[in-house]
Amino acid sequence: MRRITSGRWSSYLQLWLLVICIQNITTSSAGKRSLYRFTDASDVEVLARELEFKSADIWKVNRHKREIDFIANPDVARSSLEQNGGELRVLVEDMDALIREERAGIHSYRSKRSTSPELDFTKFPSFEELEDYLHHIAEKHSQFVKLESHGYTHENRSLYLLKIGQINSRIEKKAMFLDAGIHAREWASVSSMAFIVSRLVDLFSDPQKMLNDVRSQVNYYIMPLANPDGYEYTRSTDRLWRKNRAPPPENSTCYGVDLNRNWNVSGYGVGASDDPCSQIYKGSEPDSEPEVITAKKLISSFSDIRHYLGFHSYGSYVLTPFGYTKKLPEDNIRLLKVGHAMREAIYAVNSRNYSVGSPAHIFYVAGGASDDYSKLSGIPTSMTIELPEVDGTGFILPSESIIDIGKEAWASLEPAAAQIVEYEDYEVQNSIYVGKN
Repeated sequence: MRRITSGRWSSYLQLWLLVICIQNITTSSAGKRSLYRFTDASDVEVLARELEFKSADIWKVNRHKREIDFIANPDVARSSLEQNGGELRVLVEDMDALIREERAGIHSYRSKRSTSPELDFTKFPSFEELEDYLHHIAEKHSQFVKLESHGYTHENRSLYLLKIGQINSRIEKKAMFLDAGIHAREWASVSSMAFIVSRLVDLFSDPQKMLNDVRSQVNYYIMPLANPDGYEYTRSTDRLWRKNRAPPPENSTCYGVDLNRNWNVSGYGVGASDDPCSQIYKGSEPDSEPEVITAKKLISSFSDIRHYLGFHSYGSYVLTPFGYTKKLPEDNIRLLKVGHAMREAIYAVNSRNYSVGSPAHIFYVAGGASDDYSKLSGIPTSMTIELPEVDGTGFILPSESIIDIGKEAWASLEPAAAQIVEYEDYEVQNSIYVGKN
């Protein structure tokens, strides 16, 4: 009888697992879009490029865990598994069915919506609801809230800046710049920013609370929704849309530019696509989009900004510079210290662990982003928070999670504000600057 060695057992086991994975994928109907998680990939960056070439939609990449979440049909998932090995899980078998269920909830809520301008944090707000709320708080709390419109999108929606704090005082305070919703499908970032705004209004309305909360010692410049056209398009038409709604360039019928690949900063074009039909299309040229032009002007116009913080989803990360290069800023130790303090504050809310580090090291190298621009333009602390997923459904979050995730976003501001107060006079130790590679 032939003796089977341990090495052969290992080979047979790997083959058996591969067959099981392929059988599981085959049970899905070929027309369905499913959400998959690829783990133990030999090279996640190579696999991600291969999946994009096959028209898969990459949702999340983690180089440390050798993990990729992506949307594709079963044929694409099956061929990638056969070519790369590893392990493949189906997280959501029928993504379109899940989206239809979410949309039915939105339609049901619209029919019951009250006329109150206050936001209901049991549902994700529309742009119109958010707009009404911003005007409401600006009128009601004019002593510490100011709302400004700074230009318009391709579809003529206002790009708002909200100022919160001692904006009418002669007392000089340092400031934070916050934004959310750069990527259209990341609804959690928009609801969490609205939650932050509501908490800031509550804080600055109460002198006693202000005495005991370091967040009151900082002023805030906020873009509550940086991509309103794309966001509304996800609500009405394509829930998984990422870009804005820029008209198609010549010789193309595809709309939209990835606003977080369009900033004119070192690394523009790295990790992005020249194809207008790609979800990560960088645009015909840097700073081509009104949303990016407006945000850059605002960031550059305030000399008191000491911390830029962008909110995205999903993944549970506190991200430090840089994205466009694996080279780290000279003040990286300080930035990591701030990031870990934010991580600890977030953990105290729901015992959820966030990872801390640069996007280039955790995910992949990609340029043309707002956080890189902010750091390289001289803002001492520039970070991005990737808010968590819930129940393994990626961007499609249950509305019951809005408040819990909003509380995590709110908690992150406390150590961020504390480090601004503690380090009022920064010497930006960064030899890399805008325009230099």
